Amino acid sequence: MHLTDRQWKNLARDLQQQRCVLFLGNRLVTDNDGAPLTDALSLHLARLLDQEGVDYEKNAAHRLHYMAQRFMTIPKIRRIDLEDEVVEFYRAYAQTVPGIYRQLARLPFSLIVNTTPDEAMVKAFRAAGKAHVQALHYNFRRERNPNILPAGPEKPLIYNLWGALDDPESLVLSQEDRVDFIKNVVKGNPAIPNAVMGHFDERKTYIFLGFNLENWDTRLLFESLKLSKENTTLAPQRDSHPLRPETRSFFEDRYHFVFMDQEMAAFANTLTEVYRQTYPPEQTAPAAPCRVVLLYDENDADRQCAEKLSAHLAQWTREGWLHLWHPGLVAFGDVEAQTREQIRQADAVIPVLSVEFIGHADRYLPLLLEQHRQRGLRLLPVLHRACHWDDTGLAGFHVLPDRDKPLRAWPDADEGYTTVAGQIKIQLTHG
Repeated sequence: MHLTDRQWKNLARDLQQQRCVLFLGNRLVTDNDGAPLTDALSLHLARLLDQEGVDYEKNAAHRLHYMAQRFMTIPKIRRIDLEDEVVEFYRAYAQTVPGIYRQLARLPFSLIVNTTPDEAMVKAFRAAGKAHVQALHYNFRRERNPNILPAGPEKPLIYNLWGALDDPESLVLSQEDRVDFIKNVVKGNPAIPNAVMGHFDERKTYIFLGFNLENWDTRLLFESLKLSKENTTLAPQRDSHPLRPETRSFFEDRYHFVFMDQEMAAFANTLTEVYRQTYPPEQTAPAAPCRVVLLYDENDADRQCAEKLSAHLAQWTREGWLHLWHPGLVAFGDVEAQTREQIRQADAVIPVLSVEFIGHADRYLPLLLEQHRQRGLRLLPVLHRACHWDDTGLAGFHVLPDRDKPLRAWPDADEGYTTVAGQIKIQLTHG
């Protein structure tokens, strides 16, 4: 089935009104050969079983839950050994974010339910400038009481339903885990937080990308999430898992699923284009550009960081809403005096943090903090290289891109700088 123009516009309106919930399945993230990452993980476990001489059904080598169950039969194996293998495997693919994730992150979704433990969507939102994204997860083994802030387009909530890599015991891996997970979700012991369940009602539109709906537990899960015939439920299916006729009929009859004859990437492209046409971004430039000073220590590493960051901010400089100044623009005269004068005139300052910058903190930091106290100067520190910045007057400020992960530590440098630039734009335009 293909959506009509009216249905696409209705979908764009639901998205704009925060009536859309996005579900991400395990066929959306792939390895370098284009195979779903869960299938690649299953084959990885199969190779380990071959080395250990453990038998398994060869035609089921792509089924993760089965292969994880067989892995646990290795003599003297522990659950933690399986967890370590899975976490290490996923971390190896964590360096890049799929393009479809980046595209979806630019749309105003408030809640994303993720059924794989990866962190790709979190990175995609941060790269889109949504620095306040919340990443939470369900642990089927024990009660968790996370502090969940109200979700919105600029503060989206990603809920990892099958556990998270930073909480390995929460991962749903084996067949036994799968049974216990469904049993506990259905019983509500532990319960999915109300802050998540409150997003599900009869007025919502649900989008399912990359799901294998043949799994028996999916039907029980949908009942627990209160899916009903009154919802609009869309599933681009051409490049997802093929469905048997009886399965397709069940979801069409029970939940009024609309199975679209469209690939997932094409669906995301069309949705993005329809949304932009229906709700075009405001093009009005500010009355005066935001004056920003980029501050860094004069060493090669930090200077290169400042140059790359300037390049990533150049688009908004060209559009006229950002005026960027840094000490490297001083052609002659007293650089320090001119820098101090620029700070006094600035709307915001971006300090590039490193050991050298902190070592010379008394050069500009007292002036930055004084201007912040006196007239509300915005301070947006960027952690370039690991240093003890939290022992300075900047300890109370939000550090970009992440207080625990310096920009230099990002495996994909372009992704890191894109993330920081997006975060800076959000901070300057939305506060």
